Amino acid sequence: MSSLERYALHHNPTVRGSALNALALYPDPVAHAAVVQGLHDPAGVVRTSAANAAAKAHVREAIEPLFALLARGEESAARALAAMADADLVRKLGDQL
Repeated sequence: MSSLERYALHHNPTVRGSALNALALYPDPVAHAAVVQGLHDPAGVVRTSAANAAAKAHVREAIEPLFALLARGEESAARALAAMADADLVRKLGDQL
């Protein structure tokens, strides 16, 4: 997994995004932290990959950053939040609208 963490910081956005997608497969706090960090990436393709990875792995720590991206109009954040939705998150989504 340490190689994937390194690739999550790679200079190429496509490589960063691919690494984040792969990290979603690991139920590990370090992998989840890398996914959350990807939500703050300057490259949209990386943020989209991170949002997809957060949804796939149900990374609860990603919820607040996903709300921030949703407020900026990023569609991938809306899809990720919808995929992760439970009763509490649906209530929170309703409060945001």
